Amino acid sequence: MYHIDKIIRENGAIVDDGLHEIFVNTTVNDGTAINFPKLSQKVKELKSTEGGANTMSAISETIYAEGKAEGLAEGRMNQLIELVQSGLLTVNQAASVAKMSEEEFKKLMEK
Repeated sequence: MYHIDKIIRENGAIVDDGLHEIFVNTTVNDGTAINFPKLSQKVKELKSTEGGANTMSAISETIYAEGKAEGLAEGRMNQLIELVQSGLLTVNQAASVAKMSEEEFKKLMEK
């Protein structure tokens, strides 16, 4: 496990912004027990309170739904780009379907 500290390069001061980052090397099994007691305790608290499990489930479902919507939107854009590249749609037509300007769609195609 590697505990990360943010340090100001110019003076070596540690920045305490309340964020705690820990990297875990999962490719090496040296027998070290990996435990995140504060995180584990917070999850237990959320699950044990009335409606806590439902709250955790709702948060997970929201994150999943957002990711799914983002993936679908990206897939649609990729399809439009492929249709333009294959000559089946013009840039103008694809931009219209995507509800954006031709310039915005051209920039998207460049990526």
